[in-house]
Amino acid sequence: LRRDLPPDHAAQRRLESAASGVDMGARLASQLLAFASRQPLQPRWVDFGELMGRLDGLSGGGAFTFRLDIQQGLWPLFADARHLQGMISRLVANARAAMAGGGTLNLQARNCTLDDAQLAGQPGVKAGRYVEICVIDDGAGMSPEVLEHAFEPFFTTRRSVGASGLGLSEVYGFVRQSGGFVVLES
Repeated sequence: LRRDLPPDHAAQRRLESAASGVDMGARLASQLLAFASRQPLQPRWVDFGELMGRLDGLSGGGAFTFRLDIQQGLWPLFADARHLQGMISRLVANARAAMAGGGTLNLQARNCTLDDAQLAGQPGVKAGRYVEICVIDDGAGMSPEVLEHAFEPFFTTRRSVGASGLGLSEVYGFVRQSGGFVVLES
């Protein structure tokens, strides 16, 4: 239809609007599947340092300072690289939003071996070797009420700027589906 209609035709504008709605619906369905830990993943061994080198726009510029601290000899991750990149991008975007006036954003990755006692609050997670990925910002932090609801789908403190409230719930679902867990601190 796009090829058959002139660019300034009213039907072309309606077609673009419909296509935009379909794309938005597909993204929403994908995010909900992620939260429910039912999204299709294609896990493989991923070098996190190499993956970070391929992510564009993390350092951003402007009033933000970006620091990347990846431990030497970091273990490879068995994860879906595309979804892992999306998770990092969402966490960085949330951190930047929390630092509206600028600040320092730290992204850290390190090896850690966790035992059953350390994982007591993480049901279904097995003791073993993990890669801890931390996104730390200089933002004002979250109130206890916000912390309590942060991973719920559609919960957002930024509705006025069009946030869907699915970013952190999608991160949570992806990490759980990949065999890990998320700890949120403020």
